[in-house]
Amino acid sequence: MCGRPHDPSFRIRNWSVDAYRAFSWTAAGGMTDLGSLGGDSIASAVNDTGHVVGHSYLAGGLVAHAFSWTASDGMIDLGTLEGVSSAAVDVNDRGHVVGWSHTVDETRPHATLWLLPLNVPSALNALIDTVRSYGLPAGVTNALHVKLEAALTRWNAGGRTTVVNLLRAFTNQVEAQRSKALTDGQADELVRMAAAIVEAVNSGTQ
Repeated sequence: MCGRPHDPSFRIRNWSVDAYRAFSWTAAGGMTDLGSLGGDSIASAVNDTGHVVGHSYLAGGLVAHAFSWTASDGMIDLGTLEGVSSAAVDVNDRGHVVGWSHTVDETRPHATLWLLPLNVPSALNALIDTVRSYGLPAGVTNALHVKLEAALTRWNAGGRTTVVNLLRAFTNQVEAQRSKALTDGQADELVRMAAAIVEAVNSGTQ
């Protein structure tokens, strides 16, 4: 879940005014303030890995830029097509962001695609949080967590092949629990998230 809460304490140019800040929310972690690029910020979409996109006004509040946010990298300004403003409206599990941007002539916004690499540690942590949020039996949760925590450790040590093998083992275990501890919808979500991480690892994403 993502959005923009009301923040009456935000200040611009020394005036106390109503303002908005982008946030994300998960059952496991609660609400997280995503920050801004200097002014109001609004989150538009979040994918299964916890990658949030939206737009934020720059300092002064007159110009907005599309942003990308992950737990590891924070908020990143995605820029424009050489125009003044842009906004991101959706993101898929592979980190492909769509939205719009003005060009130099500023006559009309243009559809825009930003191709961003999936951040593997953030995606693994999001997968861990998703498993935790399901409230599964302790034995099932622990068995799934062991593989994901090991994958995160091996990633940090540079063991790409081991990460892929651990994620495949995780996927096999998810399938074994389909229609048992896991609903079909939960299993589909976990398999989809794991597959996106495997693709990122195999493609050389950092």
